[in-house]
Amino acid sequence: MSFDFYVIIVTLAAITYSAIAKVVQEKLTNKKEMEGIQLESKKLGDEYKEASKRNDKIKIDEITKKQMALFPKMTGMMFGQLKVLAVVLLVFFTFSWAVGYFDPTVKDDINLDLNDNGQDCDETKDGVFSGCYKLDGGAEGEWNAKVEAFQSQQKSSDKLLYFFFNKNSNSLQKSSGNLDASLQKELYTTGEVLKIIAKPEKADSVKAILDSGTTFYVDLPFTIPIVEVKRISGSYWWFIFVSVISSLVFSFIISRIRKRQQKQVPGAKAPSATPKQDE
Repeated sequence: MSFDFYVIIVTLAAITYSAIAKVVQEKLTNKKEMEGIQLESKKLGDEYKEASKRNDKIKIDEITKKQMALFPKMTGMMFGQLKVLAVVLLVFFTFSWAVGYFDPTVKDDINLDLNDNGQDCDETKDGVFSGCYKLDGGAEGEWNAKVEAFQSQQKSSDKLLYFFFNKNSNSLQKSSGNLDASLQKELYTTGEVLKIIAKPEKADSVKAILDSGTTFYVDLPFTIPIVEVKRISGSYWWFIFVSVISSLVFSFIISRIRKRQQKQVPGAKAPSATPKQDE
């Protein structure tokens, strides 16, 4: 599967997820009942404030009884929202798992164990972990090596290292992370042995993942303000980004359709934000 084709698949999957989420929300949420309960609760709250100002204890008791009677409906509404959220999350995790599982830029990754046993690539048992890999193939250009240290099966630190394979193009990205890890040089060619050295403060195992020069990213035609991001890296984050945008678009379209339908119905009025007080 080509990279460009997979970007299209992830994009369509994100749009499909957003559409399904909207349908689920529309089908499982009784918006009229929800709006009615919210308006009734606000009305009672306003009446309670007015009665309190007048120190009208009879009215306060009456309103309190109505609020207590409304409480089970509000609880039921909240549980209904949780049910909708559970369904939406289930669909989300299903889609996001599939996106990561079929990602061709992940399937060709190389998993490497770093050792501190004084054997093979590791020269001395001294608390320094070493791992070696002979570079026989892969895409030319920039690669990255994600090095992770584990203590009692829990990740304690990590480091993302970059290097060039066969082709030195633009300036190399800077490494990031809190693990003391390094490579011997920045440019490697076919047949050379890549050696990763890690010096974790506390760790009983260290692992590395080489990306074979293939990473998922999409360059945006604009820069996202505030965060100053122009490139979305990782199929998971691209899926989330497109999902959020799609959800906003669907919400806008649904809102416009509802407003148009209200205008077409004779005498129809948009629900008032503040109900009139009972005289």
